[in-house]
Amino acid sequence: MSLQVGCAGVEKMKNPEPIGYAEISADGTITLHLAGSVNGGAIAHMTKAYKPNDPYYADVVAHIGVIKPGEQKPVLPWPEQAEQKKPTGG
Repeated sequence: MSLQVGCAGVEKMKNPEPIGYAEISADGTITLHLAGSVNGGAIAHMTKAYKPNDPYYADVVAHIGVIKPGEQKPVLPWPEQAEQKKPTGG
C-alpha cells in the first residue's frame, strides 16, 4: 500500500469517509494510522510517521489541518484515492 500525498481538489469530494487518524508528538512528528480494504475484502493497516524535516511534511499538514500534541484528527482520503473509487464506463 502506498500513500500519495497532495491536497489539490479535496474540496470537490462530497462527504468522504475517513481512512484513519493522525496524531502529533511533542517533537512535531505526525503519525498517520490508516486502513483500507482491497476489493471490499481484506483490510490493510498502515502507520506512517512524518518528521518535520520530511519532504512531504507540509503536504500532510495541509491535508489534515492544524493539529496539536495529544490531539487526534480524522484523515480523509487524498484526492487521488477518491478519484480511484469513482465508477468508470457508462
